[in-house]
Amino acid sequence: RAAGVRREIEVVPDPAFLGSRLFPSPLLQKRLSQLRASAGFPEEPPLVVQGNAASLPHVPALAAALGRLRDERDLAGVVIVETGPYNGDGEFAQALATALPGSIRLPPGGLADLTAAIAASAGFIGTSLHGNITALGYDRPHLVLAWGGETKLEGFAAAIDNPDCLVERADDVPGAFEKVAAMGLRTGVVA
Repeated sequence: RAAGVRREIEVVPDPAFLGSRLFPSPLLQKRLSQLRASAGFPEEPPLVVQGNAASLPHVPALAAALGRLRDERDLAGVVIVETGPYNGDGEFAQALATALPGSIRLPPGGLADLTAAIAASAGFIGTSLHGNITALGYDRPHLVLAWGGETKLEGFAAAIDNPDCLVERADDVPGAFEKVAAMGLRTGVVA
């Protein structure tokens, strides 16, 4: 309006905030059962991690940080996912799987598989805005790997009133995850 727009202005939230409404629990349970049978998704909640080509230089430090976090929280493991066939998610997944022995790399799949993995996780850590929104929607702790100062990721953290979810250094992952996990339920933010 300050710029002179005279038409009605509508602000529409990202559809990812509706994930828990779009994917009924029976569908997610079915997908999770299939992921357990075909890809070794753990029975106990693992940490789900995603990254892209910008994350490649951080893989050694991130693998060490994730290993510490897995051990400190006694997590079932680390599951590496890809959000799509672009931005180097596959290259990152392969590099992290190599650098983090014992991790599980899920094969690229559909949106229901990715949603099921995040919804059943102990938390999500990644560069994906939609992965972080999905984690928030399913009330899972999440960290935004903000290596390059992407304004959309900073805007997301500001919009959900959680600047602690932004991580710029791999070494900060364990401490930052503890902070966001201690926040408790955040369902009010999604509503």
